[in-house]
Amino acid sequence: MTTKCTKHSKTLKYICHKCNILMCSACTLDHCKQQLDHTIHCELVDNNSNNNNNENKDESQLSKTIQNKLTIDNNNNNKSSYIFSTHRQRGVTLINTTNNNVIEQIKLDYDFHCTTSSIVSIGEHIYVFGGQGNPLKWVRFSMRSKSIELIANTEVIEGGAFIAACYDGQDHIYLMGGNPRNDRIDRFNIRTLQFEAYHKLPWVFDDCQVSTMIYKGSLYIVPYDDLYVFEFNLANKTIVEHRIATCAISACNDGNGPIHQIQRRNQTID
Repeated sequence: MTTKCTKHSKTLKYICHKCNILMCSACTLDHCKQQLDHTIHCELVDNNSNNNNNENKDESQLSKTIQNKLTIDNNNNNKSSYIFSTHRQRGVTLINTTNNNVIEQIKLDYDFHCTTSSIVSIGEHIYVFGGQGNPLKWVRFSMRSKSIELIANTEVIEGGAFIAACYDGQDHIYLMGGNPRNDRIDRFNIRTLQFEAYHKLPWVFDDCQVSTMIYKGSLYIVPYDDLYVFEFNLANKTIVEHRIATCAISACNDGNGPIHQIQRRNQTID
């Protein structure tokens, strides 16, 4: 007996070793589009079933998708890691940490002033939202071409400066606040490139947020010079306050739980 996909009524003949799930050809094609880095982990496990025309079409397109991904990866075996640093002179500094910290300066047509916490890295792309000089703009930078691919308006959201941005690992970048009003949570869909006003907070933060992080279904918000970290549950939109020992003037995280803070007088706390 051959097991069929309940959504497409097609044979479950592919596996994603990254997710450990069986999929039909249509599901696998969608999966590879949504999770591009999973493409090389998808494999045909059943090649004996009789295919109909639709399955043959899907598998032909899927084969091209996988081959394109493999070609890209094979052409980039010598991958590099960079520190991406913006500055006010309309440009960025790239520090190649895998090549003797070689420094490269790139001039760009975007004002990055007040985007300290507004930068998110996803795959080969870096997204930057708002800023003092362009509060209603966002930009996507490609590390492959080392150039700006897209500059567009934020459309339905207010935008602002000092927006605190973080990625949920799936489809959305969450955007906390943005001067002059720090009372909202917006989000941006990296697949559709659409913005959404997600939630209005019951109060306004006095200042910007120095860092945000999504961890186990919650958005953690670290305000500037505040004795609290706020946990916003993305499912039911409730907020829990966590008191901390000292105020943070800067912070960062690796997405795995710890939040590393810089306090006044050059002290640090995890």
